[in-house]
Amino acid sequence: MNADPATLRETGSALRGLADQFCTEADRVDSAARGLHYEGPAGDRFHEVVTTSHAGVCTEAQSLLQLAARLEAAALQVEAEQRAALARQAGFQ
Repeated sequence: MNADPATLRETGSALRGLADQFCTEADRVDSAARGLHYEGPAGDRFHEVVTTSHAGVCTEAQSLLQLAARLEAAALQVEAEQRAALARQAGFQ
């Protein structure tokens, strides 16, 4: 693998930050919508859309967190491969 572990970690950290922001904002919108009182079918649809959107955003945020974890694992793998290459190189000298 020809990748930079620091860049992989930075990207993972950025993804974790975005995931946190997405869920925080979805929670804020959901909370604000729960404070509104509409009656009738339009109100029911509005609350359904907000609830569904909240769940969707948080699901996508979980996907970002999983990707961030894979990037961290890749960074560890690259570092292990780099150490192994250095050890092999040192053995040949």
